[in-house]
Amino acid sequence: IIFGTVLRAVGDTKTPMQVGVAFNVINIVLNYFLIYSTRTVSIGGKNVLIPGAGWGVQGAAAASAIAYTIGGIAITPDISPKGQSFKLDKAVLKPCLKVAVPNMFQRFATSLGYVAFASMINSLGETATAAHTIANTVESAFYIPGWGMQTAAATLAGNALGANDNKKLSGLARAIMPLEIGLMVVSGGLLFIFAPVLIRLFSSDD
Repeated sequence: IIFGTVLRAVGDTKTPMQVGVAFNVINIVLNYFLIYSTRTVSIGGKNVLIPGAGWGVQGAAAASAIAYTIGGIAITPDISPKGQSFKLDKAVLKPCLKVAVPNMFQRFATSLGYVAFASMINSLGETATAAHTIANTVESAFYIPGWGMQTAAATLAGNALGANDNKKLSGLARAIMPLEIGLMVVSGGLLFIFAPVLIRLFSSDD
């Protein structure tokens, strides 16, 4: 994740995307074989025996761990530190910490909010927790335009700031804000309209 962020910061958004796609494909395939037990599935009218480990939740965890490891190995050569000194460089670390520490507290506050929110939902019982999990999964697909614009804004703003181009930075802010708001309004509207259909993809249980 960190290496992907580094590559995006210097304008390479394709490599993290390609590794991310591969990571998800590996994760999905491994989930399919590690979560479920060996079973017979009907494909095109024919019964096919699908092998499975039957590990349940542990299978999902193992699949994620393996996929993350493969993804990490795959993206490492692109920013390999081979031949570089591991000696701490204050000139580099100081601005990094200046950005990282406030961001750390922001992420911590957000995560703490999610934990508190989830604990409230969980106290309502298993049905509410399951419904909440499905709703969150569906919602996350509609956050993607916002996340994409966030990455683009951070990369372009960082480049403009690094070049001391305040005019470009101001222009970027003026361009990004209405575009981001517009995308999220459209995305939120689609979620509002198609929520029942999308939820039915995960469960038919009212």
